[in-house]
Amino acid sequence: MGRGSRRFILYQYYQAYVTRGVLLAQLRNWGVDISTGQLERILTENQDPWHAGKDALLATGLDVSKQVTVDDTGARHQGQNGYTSRIGNAYFACFQTTERKDRLNFLQLLHGDQARYVINDAARGYVCEHKRPQAPLTALENAPCRVFPDKPRWEEHLRALGIDKARHVRVATEGALVGGLYDKGWRRASRSSATRPVSSMCSRVAFAGGMPNASCTSSSRLGHFGIRVFLLCRPNDDVPFGQK
Repeated sequence: MGRGSRRFILYQYYQAYVTRGVLLAQLRNWGVDISTGQLERILTENQDPWHAGKDALLATGLDVSKQVTVDDTGARHQGQNGYTSRIGNAYFACFQTTERKDRLNFLQLLHGDQARYVINDAARGYVCEHKRPQAPLTALENAPCRVFPDKPRWEEHLRALGIDKARHVRVATEGALVGGLYDKGWRRASRSSATRPVSSMCSRVAFAGGMPNASCTSSSRLGHFGIRVFLLCRPNDDVPFGQK
């Protein structure tokens, strides 16, 4: 079976929501000699290039966008809660399904499949603003290693520093992910700009900055998207989105 036929089958099933049974009957009516097993393999096997394209979508979309919006929805499947987050605009949309919806999950989604945990001024500022005890912050600041390329190394670092309380781990991890986004090119608005009510700026401004272009992330009344002090700034510009 040629590449064009495979594309047609994948499009019919995943985009047009044609069921397996109807699709199989359609192909056979057109004279295509195909079994149920062959159709199943086309739909489920050797999809790495498709997944690679999907994984690259968010980073590329953020890189070229001036503004993006976010939203999510939830449902139960096999007795487990699941949440699908949408990040996009008029030109692209990325959908990611995870087992939870919170600020930590949202930050991880913004990083894509290459999360970086970085202790810098942005990370320290985030932790201080959440009024965590001074001891964990001091331990993070005094540690010689400041950049962690993946989650296992970051978690190992926290354990080595004796940061093991759930709330301390969560805020430290959120801060390190904020620092990682800043390290990738996101920028922070001034504190004076951040004092303006969020709802008057762009529904619910979640995280702003750009990669490297400025982008605004918003939703309606979803607190886990609300990383409040990181409002939209254009490159070399300290005016939040919507004020020009």
